[in-house]
Amino acid sequence: MTTEAADNVPGLLRSITEVESMSLQFDPQILQELAPQLAAAADMKQPAVGDVATRRLDTRRMVDQLMASRGSAVEIDVGIDVERYSLTTGDGATLGLSWYRRAGSAAPGSAVLYIRGGGMILGLDEVGDLYDATVRGYVEASSVPMLVVDYRIAPEYAHPVPVEDCYAALEWLAAHASELGADPSRLAVMGDSCGGGLAAGVCLLARDRGGPAIAQQLLIYLMRRRSDGGTRPSVASVLDVALDMDLRRQRHQLGRAAGRQGR
Repeated sequence: MTTEAADNVPGLLRSITEVESMSLQFDPQILQELAPQLAAAADMKQPAVGDVATRRLDTRRMVDQLMASRGSAVEIDVGIDVERYSLTTGDGATLGLSWYRRAGSAAPGSAVLYIRGGGMILGLDEVGDLYDATVRGYVEASSVPMLVVDYRIAPEYAHPVPVEDCYAALEWLAAHASELGADPSRLAVMGDSCGGGLAAGVCLLARDRGGPAIAQQLLIYLMRRRSDGGTRPSVASVLDVALDMDLRRQRHQLGRAAGRQGR
């Protein structure tokens, strides 16, 4: 799911048809799969700025429709085991952890902390089914086990809570690597959209704090603070985050600190 999908799924889906006349185009197979969501998005009203509750409800509805439309195509349960754990953060919160691995296969040694997207405001209640299928697919294709953390989200939990939650998950993975069949020197951090931004933050924290060694960093269309304040017209509706939407996310995540120089 892209950054725009995390914060405004209907807006992204409406924009898809606009790029068909541009040099940058969507694969016809992807458009076909998104057809039910395109139809549903046509009648959806964009939530008001700051209406996080409606955005969460809309996203949950869109994810349900997507999963239903794909049917058995996302059922990758065969061969993938999921084990549930939890960790307690420094401030006393309990976070859920899900460990995905191929059943019956020898542990490869490598392992990944996967940080899901969600525009900083969407949790597993909204996008959990989508990421469950996504991570199962990655593990099935790569044979590399992955840990997913249910980190806390804004605006209820602003910066630095989400990134600190994810860093705590990295420390947990490193500490429990041997019992999970992983090599603590072969850990990767991976994420998409806002999860990509958080993954980058986790790697920086590990570097600055002398934390767990990171063997690889995998960032997928990461959400990060814009430095130029602009949007490339040729790809604006597909790849970039509109400035006003970006500022909304920053305000949810950073509160009054959003937009200040050096933040």
